[in-house]
Amino acid sequence: MSPKCPFCKSKNKKLKIRRNEFSLFICKNCALGYIDPMPQKSQIQDLYSKDYFQNSQEIVHGYINYSQMEKVLAAEAVKRLRFISNFTHKKTLLDVGCGLGIFLKIAKSSEYEVAGNDISSYAKNYVSKKNKIDFYLGPIDTLTLPKNTFDIVTAWDVLEHIPQVNLAFKSIHRSLKKGGYLILTTPDINSWDAKMMRSFWYGYQKIPEHLLFFSTDSIKNVLEKNGFKVIKIRGWGFERNLQFILTKASIYIPHIDKLLLPILKILNIENKSIYLPLTDMIVVAQKNEL
Repeated sequence: MSPKCPFCKSKNKKLKIRRNEFSLFICKNCALGYIDPMPQKSQIQDLYSKDYFQNSQEIVHGYINYSQMEKVLAAEAVKRLRFISNFTHKKTLLDVGCGLGIFLKIAKSSEYEVAGNDISSYAKNYVSKKNKIDFYLGPIDTLTLPKNTFDIVTAWDVLEHIPQVNLAFKSIHRSLKKGGYLILTTPDINSWDAKMMRSFWYGYQKIPEHLLFFSTDSIKNVLEKNGFKVIKIRGWGFERNLQFILTKASIYIPHIDKLLLPILKILNIENKSIYLPLTDMIVVAQKNEL
């Protein structure tokens, strides 16, 4: 059976790349990228276990050790909150796909009234018990959130993981107060590094963890059809420490991490962070009434 676009349901598509048993198609009607076959819900759920956050082996999916990256992720959270303050000073915030809640922890310390969401039971137990933060467990595309509750919903590199894209945005839309903001990051399939790296782009290495691939055109299409007005789209990057960067670089240069990481540890700079202006875009959208 020919796959349909998860957003507009068109079958009019072109093949972008193949990775193992997965094909990445670009919809000719709305420009959304999507993989085929889509993993089953149970496979998606199983991915986000404790090992996703505390994985010492995997170099593509998940984190080397999420808790050890807390300092870097906290600095990234401060940068994100500073960006948010350019658009609103309201303080009721839901973070969708919050992981272990480092962004929420920093937002809470900055006097935001926060709540978290994630598909992972491990994340729920960690966030709600350790940081005393309200938590909504489950996939955002099937979750019933309280209506008209949040001034801000954030989704940091989350929506590319969710197959039912329209249901996800509708759930977020319902949860926002009138005039509330959705602020998200997601890989941009037309970013400068995607164009330069082509099939070797890091974003493609995340298949099948990443199910959808957005461009500035397709994210705008999806948001506007689901009740949002797009306020701003711009390039964005991420902050990571040298150990993380070396480990991911070993995708392209095998064993470079094993060669250089001991040197970084001797110099005591393996946790030094660097901002990488790669891959992502940041999108600000405001709720319209449907």
